[in-house]
Amino acid sequence: MYLFIRLFILMSLLLSSKVFAVAFDSCPSKAYLFQGKPVSVYGINLVTGTNSLLQNNTGLSSNINGVGFNETDRYIYGYDTTNYTIVRLGQNFQATTLNVNGLPSDKTFYVGDVYQHHYYVYRTGTGFYKIDLSPLDSNVNATLTAQRITSTASVSLTDFAFHPSNNHLYGVDNGSGGLYEFDISTGAATYVGDTGETGTFGAMYFDVDGNLYLSRNQDGQVYRVNLSSQAIIDSGVVPAIKFADGPFSSQNDGARCANAPLIDTDEPATIDFGDAPDSYGSTLASNGARHALDGITWLGSSVDGDYYAAQSPDSDDSITSDDEDGVGFVTALEPGLDTVIAVTASTAGNLSVWVDWNDDGDFAGSTHELLKC
Repeated sequence: MYLFIRLFILMSLLLSSKVFAVAFDSCPSKAYLFQGKPVSVYGINLVTGTNSLLQNNTGLSSNINGVGFNETDRYIYGYDTTNYTIVRLGQNFQATTLNVNGLPSDKTFYVGDVYQHHYYVYRTGTGFYKIDLSPLDSNVNATLTAQRITSTASVSLTDFAFHPSNNHLYGVDNGSGGLYEFDISTGAATYVGDTGETGTFGAMYFDVDGNLYLSRNQDGQVYRVNLSSQAIIDSGVVPAIKFADGPFSSQNDGARCANAPLIDTDEPATIDFGDAPDSYGSTLASNGARHALDGITWLGSSVDGDYYAAQSPDSDDSITSDDEDGVGFVTALEPGLDTVIAVTASTAGNLSVWVDWNDDGDFAGSTHELLKC
């Protein structure tokens, strides 16, 4: 009898975890990348591009695409491209298949996101749909209905994302690199401007400041497009600036809580920035130089982390430890003469050096030397 009770409890726990996945505790700062078939889920630090495998078994042998984070119930929703069904995943990344009517039975969807408790999916040449998720609040087995917004879907997308400050979707046409804004009431696509980058942008995310991040499948490079104000959007000047290096894959899709800060300051700082004034482009907002603390690579006797780049004269020494001892001038800088510089490094590598020769507070027009150490 005792063994039977234990087995019954164990089976009940397994079934309940499969069907009733636990929601995320909060609005996480990580971006989540879904790759491959069967799908694996990675946590991406957008600031550095570093990633870690979170789950390689979602309970499905298929690919999950078109994923989006729902801030209302704190689940991730996506499209099972093998079984033509909608699924949702909690913080354990186990997929629960949902009952949905109204979607084409012979088409897969690779483009999706969630906004105000509705899941939106898009397929070029097929249409733009929305699904009300609220019936799931009382019954996970409820049947959902997909409503077609428009059958006109001519922009070549592989993902899109909702802006955290307005009710519009944004996506980049893979072939042209053009940024488009989508009206979720009519499905109308409005051209915003040229990002200057092309490729298969299989994962797109927003941060709380209104920056759009594009992850390109072919090389894993992550680009940032500043959409932080309506004035910038209206101007049409929306270049995609390389932000980080991430993992590449032939099958990519991403989800993120758009209202989360880009860096989780509740966790120990794992990124090191420079301490120069931001006229040199030091801060995260300026896409400043930074690196993840890998325990292998640093200059000086030690290294410490900071979240955003403490600005001179308040360097990160005032926050943690004095670690700005990696570069020392043995002889003074004098015009026409050689200068001896001593560099202490934890490992061998290439050292890039920028010098503000005209002392005007920026590196524009300054000499950049690449040294081997």
